[in-house]
Amino acid sequence: MVGKTVLDIVDDEALQVNAQRVGCQALEGLVGLQRKHPVIGDVRGVGLFIGVVFVTDQSSRTPAPDVADYVVNRLREHRILAGLEGPNNNVLKIRPPLSIGTDDIEYLLETIDLILSETALTHFRV
Repeated sequence: MVGKTVLDIVDDEALQVNAQRVGCQALEGLVGLQRKHPVIGDVRGVGLFIGVVFVTDQSSRTPAPDVADYVVNRLREHRILAGLEGPNNNVLKIRPPLSIGTDDIEYLLETIDLILSETALTHFRV
């Protein structure tokens, strides 16, 4: 009964459509940040399940777990919860709720850009 109610809400509120739409917004924005910040080696995702791979530089693709750890902790200070994944713990895992809006995605992108622009982050770069 509860499961059916949840599925009805997902349908009634068009949450799958929303996830696709704002997921595309997030991926496009993160790819833009990848062009600006060489510490982002790759951006992957489907819908709202997104991974951002941090590397020391884009050509060597050497994992940068220290950068990923810094970013995830700074995001938490901005009240954005994300996790780390991958064999080297250098993939930022973003899985927001299905109901997230475009303004929330803009805040996420602006905050990641701000964090990656911080001078303290240069300590981790090679």
